[in-house]
Amino acid sequence: RNADLCSLAIDNCGRLGDFNGVRSLLIDFRDRKISLSDEAFGFLNISNATNEEAKKSITEIVRLLNEVGGSCCNSGIPSLITMLCSLNSLDLTKFVLEITEKRASHYNILVKHMCVQGKLTEAQNTLLELSQLGINTNSTAYNYLISSLCVQGRIDEACSIPNKMIDTGCSPDHLSYEILI
Repeated sequence: RNADLCSLAIDNCGRLGDFNGVRSLLIDFRDRKISLSDEAFGFLNISNATNEEAKKSITEIVRLLNEVGGSCCNSGIPSLITMLCSLNSLDLTKFVLEITEKRASHYNILVKHMCVQGKLTEAQNTLLELSQLGINTNSTAYNYLISSLCVQGRIDEACSIPNKMIDTGCSPDHLSYEILI
């Protein structure tokens, strides 16, 4: 029932090209309510593929995760996003976000990655785009941004974020203010 071990089983089947095996394992894991980790998708070999090949592979995996549903979909999509972010494949990460359900938790992963990488302007632009698209974000992504701005010594800018949150319909939470303090 270990998510990492089960994810490695998915990865092994994927590396063997046994997608019937991948599907069978996903169904079994879903029935047992086992979650996946980003270890499940190492077989995608994104770094050696063309962008179109990578998108085709990702589309197929997302389709399979959606088909199986349950814990595999609920953990698999965020794990795929996490893996792509860790590979610094922001274009492919954004592609996954386009073809999946628009969830704040999915975008939080992207914003967190951007903040960790010091890409704070990109993170701010992503949050602005989300509000313009009508995708409701939560305070988590903004808190990553506030924290990263503070770490970089950009305190005035960090202090302005709660007002921007309110403007976009996202209420700051206690952690937002605790980070600033």
